[in-house]
Amino acid sequence: MIQRIWDWVAGFWTYLEATQTKSFRIVHLLVAALIILQILDSSFMAVHYQPTYALNLGVYFHIGVGSLIAILAVIMFSLIFKKRGFRYFYPYLFNDYTQLKKDCYTLLKCKLPNVSSGGIAAIVQGLGLLALVIVLVSGFLWLNAWVFSWSNVKVLQGWHKTLTGLIEFYIYAHGAMGIIHYLLSKAAPQFLEQKCEL
Repeated sequence: MIQRIWDWVAGFWTYLEATQTKSFRIVHLLVAALIILQILDSSFMAVHYQPTYALNLGVYFHIGVGSLIAILAVIMFSLIFKKRGFRYFYPYLFNDYTQLKKDCYTLLKCKLPNVSSGGIAAIVQGLGLLALVIVLVSGFLWLNAWVFSWSNVKVLQGWHKTLTGLIEFYIYAHGAMGIIHYLLSKAAPQFLEQKCEL
């Protein structure tokens, strides 16, 4: 059983080689794992604002992991934008819908389109990057509100919790689509576009 799981993980790692460098894959998976850890550790946070600002160990752990995610996000963004460029993920900002139209046509043929510049997958990835930035900024603002005793600290905490829903949804959907793409490539390649852009 363990060998089958290991073989599947190794196969998925190799599958990702087609579109991602090894350094990016490592950072990408670390960020994903740490985000999942953040989602889980948020259940162990206890924040008290009155009469004094008091935090438990879970909060300090959350701050530490969040800071690590921020550092890794900067590395990930530099790797991804250096390789792909800004337009790859945000073609609509340049009024370019060419690949998006092609991907929609591919979906109408009951096939999943490959990842390509300006396509559905790239646009969704761009939205995920944006969601990550929004959650990191809201967490940073909440931390500063706590450290400097801002009057709106509870509002910022609420925003951070709400905005975290964006990244939670994204990480589950993005991970599921990656796994579905991988499984289809092995079991039913007829449901995928033939040519993959590298």
